Amino acid sequence: MKEEKRVWKVLGQKITYQLKDWLKENFKEGNELHIGTDSIQLKNHTQFITVVIIINPTKGGRVLYSRLITPRINALHQRLMREVWESVSLAMDLDIPTTAIHVDANPNENHLSSKYVKALAGMVVGNGFAVKIKPEAWAATAAADYVVRHHGLKRVK
Repeated sequence: MKEEKRVWKVLGQKITYQLKDWLKENFKEGNELHIGTDSIQLKNHTQFITVVIIINPTKGGRVLYSRLITPRINALHQRLMREVWESVSLAMDLDIPTTAIHVDANPNENHLSSKYVKALAGMVVGNGFAVKIKPEAWAATAAADYVVRHHGLKRVK
């Protein structure tokens, strides 16, 4: 992932950042770094939101997000793989150790994504990162999901 070509924003602000500059300014020793991606299907496009979250155990957290719009990806497994790859490739580009990559897949067999949990988790672990899946995958299932559904949803005609 070419981080410098993406626009990174903070929730509720119109300010944009270069991700590495924002991390240098906000990440301190003892903090945790979590990354997650979620997507939504639009008419002819798929919109991905990747969040980078810094957790300071004594002061709370900070969230930065980036939006990527691609031609529609109809197959669920391809869309989930792309979500995970967005997070993994970003983590590989950073100079800061990532605490966990959060995967928006549910191991409960009642959900379609359950068929892909092992493959998705394997992609994360195989690239050297810790993985969190639902219900522990809050960066993807809460933060990225919130942004993709409620914060500046971009409609492409």
